[in-house]
Amino acid sequence: NPNTSIPTLPGASGRFAVVVNNDDSLECGNQKFTVSVPTIAGVSFAAAQTVAVAPKGFATLQFTFQVGTTIAPGTYSFKAAATNADLPTYSSTATGSIRVDTPPPPPACVRTYPLFSLLNAGPRHVSPGGDLSFTLVAKNRNSAACLPIAVNLSSTLPSFFKGVWSPSTIQMPSGSSAKAEFRLTASSAVPPGTYNLLVNYSSPDFSAIVHGSLVVIVP
Repeated sequence: NPNTSIPTLPGASGRFAVVVNNDDSLECGNQKFTVSVPTIAGVSFAAAQTVAVAPKGFATLQFTFQVGTTIAPGTYSFKAAATNADLPTYSSTATGSIRVDTPPPPPACVRTYPLFSLLNAGPRHVSPGGDLSFTLVAKNRNSAACLPIAVNLSSTLPSFFKGVWSPSTIQMPSGSSAKAEFRLTASSAVPPGTYNLLVNYSSPDFSAIVHGSLVVIVP
C-alpha cells in the first residue's frame, strides 16, 4: 500500500506484499513478470522474483527487507518494479516507504538488596572439638537489566571457633539463586555456654555488610 509506511526499528526485518496485475486482453496468453525491489541506503530487500499471470489476473508476491543497525530514524521510500520477462519494454513501478522509528531506551537496572536465608541457624548443639554445617541460600532480586553480582562470604567468630565457607564467593545473575555451605568447628577448649556468631555477606554491588546470626550451644 503506497499510502502506508511500514513501521520498523534499526536492525529489524519485515515484509510487504507486491501485487502484479496483468491488464492484457483475454485473448493473450499468460505473461511472466520479473519483480524486483532495488536496495536503498540502509535497507536491503529480497532477491527478484518471477511470476506468471493470466490476462486480467493478478499475483501477490511477498518481499522481505532488512534494516541496517546504524540507520537513522526517518521515512525511507523504495520502488518495486515489474517487467514483462519476454517484452522488457512493458514495465511498471510502485512506490512504498519504510518508517524507521527511534528505538525505545533500554530498560533500567533496578537494584534491591539480595535475600539471604541461613538454614538451620540454631540454636544448635556442638561438643568441644566438634563441627556443624550450615547452608546459606541467597537470591539476587535485581531487575533483569542489571549485571550479575558477586557476594563475598566471611565470618566474625570468637577465638574458640573457626569457620570456612565453600565457596567463599557466590556469583548470581539477576533473578537467580545460589547456595553456599558454612562449616563451623569448635575448639576442644571451648567453654560451655551459648554463643551468638556472625557470618557476613558483602559485595561491591551494595554498600552495607549484611550479617547472619548463628546460635550455638556448647553443653
